[in-house]
Amino acid sequence: GNHTLSEEACPGTSPVDYTTTYSCSDGQSGPGLSVTVNVVENATVTCTFTNKRKAYDLTVTKTAETTFDRTYNWTIDKSVLDDRIDIAYGETAYFDYSVKVSPDGYTDGNWKVAGKITVSNPNDWQAITANVTDAVDNGGACTVAGGTAVVVPASGSVELDYSCTYASAPTPSSGTNTATATWDQATYGTPSGSAVGTQAFDFAQATITPTNDEITVQDDKTGGTAQTLGTCTWAEAPCTFTYQLGKTGEAGTCTDYTNTATISETGQDDTQTVTVCTGVDLTVTKTAAGTFDREYLWDDPDKSVDQEQINIPDGGTATFNYQVSVNQTGVSD
Repeated sequence: GNHTLSEEACPGTSPVDYTTTYSCSDGQSGPGLSVTVNVVENATVTCTFTNKRKAYDLTVTKTAETTFDRTYNWTIDKSVLDDRIDIAYGETAYFDYSVKVSPDGYTDGNWKVAGKITVSNPNDWQAITANVTDAVDNGGACTVAGGTAVVVPASGSVELDYSCTYASAPTPSSGTNTATATWDQATYGTPSGSAVGTQAFDFAQATITPTNDEITVQDDKTGGTAQTLGTCTWAEAPCTFTYQLGKTGEAGTCTDYTNTATISETGQDDTQTVTVCTGVDLTVTKTAAGTFDREYLWDDPDKSVDQEQINIPDGGTATFNYQVSVNQTGVSD
């Protein structure tokens, strides 16, 4: 006659957690918890029920946070009201300086999508070893820290860090980030050998790391040591700083004074040179030499000869000795 054979679960177990098949000596086989057999007189039919624990795929969830760096650019312009002042010695020339810093756009870089990938194992009797990768659909390159041969414990989970970077500004600025876990389906008896988790992201909502959004302006004021004029934020720019500087110059010459204003964070600077011409009174020096005319007075000359006549033979020579004398009689100035 016909007899129905069935299997009942042991206490603490549930048939829904298993895949049950049967195989009977009369040739019947198939899935199920029961089977009907026809046993003739003096015959025996044996049926074996095989229960295989159902395995479930891993699950993947993830977060995706967008970030990038922004460097703010600036210009600096230094001016002076008068670049030359003439003063008298003992006076001071006062120069009125102005230093203006203005926004000059910004440069973005280091775009990233980053976060956590969580791989969970719903199976309470076996750990599963998987490889985990990550990808974005707008041009970034992704890496998963420790994503190779990840052992996901039974009824447990593993959290992995990942990041995706971009060589240039992401285009489009939004997209989908997908994490994929793969494992050996045959080894673990799961319905498939992979699982994915996705998360949308948008750089319009990115966390921005700013650089030089606030700057410090310094000036050496011709003294060589930088002095802080003040700070300026991108939100309040442009900013103008003014100060006055007094110079006495050097007596009798024109003296140049150069000073430089600098943005401390960027090293940008601008310079102004002013001139102080310091006048001094003229000086007078002289020499003095006295002169007059003097006429010397003399008496008339007195001329005499030692002989008035000498007789000599023809061809001879007569020698006469003359004497002329004069005497100074005075002077007339």
